[in-house]
Amino acid sequence: MMIAVRSIAPPAPPGPWLYVVAVAASIIALLLVLWLILRNCSKQDIGMYSKYIGRDWTEKLPPVCPKCEYNLTGISSEQCPECGKTIYWLDVQNNAKKLYHGLRQTEDYNDLVDVGPYVAAASAFFILFFWLVQWADGIGRVIGVVLAVLTICSGMQILRSKRVPEWAREFVEVEPKYIKGIINTAIGLLLVVLAIFLPTL
Repeated sequence: MMIAVRSIAPPAPPGPWLYVVAVAASIIALLLVLWLILRNCSKQDIGMYSKYIGRDWTEKLPPVCPKCEYNLTGISSEQCPECGKTIYWLDVQNNAKKLYHGLRQTEDYNDLVDVGPYVAAASAFFILFFWLVQWADGIGRVIGVVLAVLTICSGMQILRSKRVPEWAREFVEVEPKYIKGIINTAIGLLLVVLAIFLPTL
């Protein structure tokens, strides 16, 4: 008794047009992410602080005692009236400059959080598109993981604004976007897991 065996032909490789579309889409996605980062993370002066009258004080934050954080505006003595600590005005001025720089970074962290969803979308595109077309799947996963890590970083950077003292947070126009940062971090982690454990077609 003869048993007929049907041969199964291997799937035809994708046409050259698919390679062109994949490369073009990849370049467009990377350029879009780069443009969003450059647009949202541009340095801008907060421009909301008034100058304080004090010991030739020209900084944009008030002078505070480095020990008890007492506001030293209008005080010309070398001693804090609250805790009695000796005041070194050059150190107080340097601390105000560093703190002002930290407040500006808080604004930048918010901008990074806003860019995070776009980076996550690009990550998902690289992972799923190359997986679906079954071409350069490994490269798509690697690029997707890199973009997913950037998404995680965009979410975690906002936590650095916690280092700003409580009294200085009132000088920031916008609140740090902690919830959105946590969401970005969670999405980035999910994308990393997806890129590693997504089964091959």
